[in-house]
Amino acid sequence: MKKTENIIQLIVYKIAYGVSLLFKLLKVTPNQITLISLLLNFVSCYFLYNEQIKYFIIFWYVSHFLDYCDGTLARMTDNKTKILLRVDHFSDLIKISLTFSFVSFYYSVVDIWILNTFFLVIFFISQLLGLEFTNKNKIIKEKQNSLLKEGSIFRNIYNIFFTFDGHTLFIIGFMFVSIDFARIIYVYLILLCFKTLITPLKFLITHIRK
Repeated sequence: MKKTENIIQLIVYKIAYGVSLLFKLLKVTPNQITLISLLLNFVSCYFLYNEQIKYFIIFWYVSHFLDYCDGTLARMTDNKTKILLRVDHFSDLIKISLTFSFVSFYYSVVDIWILNTFFLVIFFISQLLGLEFTNKNKIIKEKQNSLLKEGSIFRNIYNIFFTFDGHTLFIIGFMFVSIDFARIIYVYLILLCFKTLITPLKFLITHIRK
């Protein structure tokens, strides 16, 4: 397990590995998995629009799980790309924007819409800057995590609750416990996105003259 990963990511990736082997046998490509994931996300939003929360959660979680499978299969088949906006990453941006917007539509409260807009703006900025400074962010993360003993419960807690990664989005299902819970989760996600901005912003400020 890499220093920037956590036990949740490890478990999901292990499950995704088995499913990806099946996809490989069926000759399904990573881009096809990405497309299936995107379509399932549309279906989940349809159920959310109709206030069928149970079906939304089922389809959304399957859609999100497939996000782990397309990358895993791409590595298995050496079908990776280095372009800035990969198909799977662009699909993730669409799904996150769509899903959180439908969550806001579900509650239809002004402050939820404001939090949603603020979150998406900060999220997109963090993603764009994060892509630009990916390698530097990895170095910083590993330095931060090197202070915590490898495999320790403290490192796992830090990576689970204080880093924004694929596992973080599993929290979406809890946004329907209550509207107050949704507000808390929005604020939590905004703070995590702000945290991911610190490193690239420091880099930009330091090298602005160059």
